[in-house]
Amino acid sequence: MKKKKLLIIIIIAVVVLAVAGTLVFLIMTGRLFGGKDEASSSSLPASEVASVVSGPQGDVDETLGPETGVGQAADPSKFFEGHFYFQNATGVPLVELRLAPTGTQNWEDNLLDEEALVNGEIWSQPLMLRDVGTTWDLRVKDTNDREYVFTGLDMVNSQNFVLTLDGDNAVVHQA
Repeated sequence: MKKKKLLIIIIIAVVVLAVAGTLVFLIMTGRLFGGKDEASSSSLPASEVASVVSGPQGDVDETLGPETGVGQAADPSKFFEGHFYFQNATGVPLVELRLAPTGTQNWEDNLLDEEALVNGEIWSQPLMLRDVGTTWDLRVKDTNDREYVFTGLDMVNSQNFVLTLDGDNAVVHQA
């Protein structure tokens, strides 16, 4: 009788550990809380200017993501998850928002999916970023196919960004 009870306790413990491990994995990968379909609007304060740069940039590399490569395990300490807000204050609708670590041309998938981000609107969504120790660049494209790059976004210490244009220069305000 004692062996049967011990076996039942061991089976219950294994099941509990498996469920807990699955939950931790889903939380760490952003699949449990917050996916790409959670766009919303909110108000956003602007404070300091991060940087200025403009003009067309390199090709999009859509093969990049949180994976480190075939057969390589991702180091969870190199990831940062946060809820980010980008307000369009450029004066024109934007049809693309793409992120890349500063100084690279490794542009991620378009964050906007199918809908344009109209002037005055805020795009909001949880994201998991790799390369935590770096700043990020944001490349946008407007409805006239003009591209602008906002550089040096510190997405670890700030998650609120207001995108503006000063002539042909892209200027981002971080809060």
